[in-house]
Amino acid sequence: MRFTQNTFYEDYMPTLDDKMHKDVTLLGQSYHLEIADTAGQESGSPGSSSSMLNVDGWVLVFSMASRKSLEQLRVTRNNLVESTGYKNLPMVLVGNKVDLTDECQVSAEEVTKLAGDWGCPVVFASAKCNQNVDAVFERCLLQVEKSMGNLKDEKKCNLS
Repeated sequence: MRFTQNTFYEDYMPTLDDKMHKDVTLLGQSYHLEIADTAGQESGSPGSSSSMLNVDGWVLVFSMASRKSLEQLRVTRNNLVESTGYKNLPMVLVGNKVDLTDECQVSAEEVTKLAGDWGCPVVFASAKCNQNVDAVFERCLLQVEKSMGNLKDEKKCNLS
């Protein structure tokens, strides 16, 4: 809701049918995004719905204040890889609720390592505080474009 409507609901309860839309421009290109919130699905079963067959990119979100949510997300990601047969899914890993610093159960280092293992970018965000929310979807869109061959990986170079 934060990304599409710039609204945050403390008591938001997603359902399987939650689809949101937003038009964005990135790198001079316009996109119409259809976002399906699958948080209401049974843990670890994102590939079970026929509506998920035409997904271009994935935003995998867990709570930095809940180790259990990260463990559930590992299962979800593994199920995605298994159901799609594609190990390098265009996705972004999101550590949400960074505003809850006193309740943090997962370290940024652990999340960064996991993202490296999965070959995806990581974004630390807070939907409540509207921190890095747009960056999540921009990174995902870049991953989708890269997977389609429309963007090249950044080359590293040394300048002296």
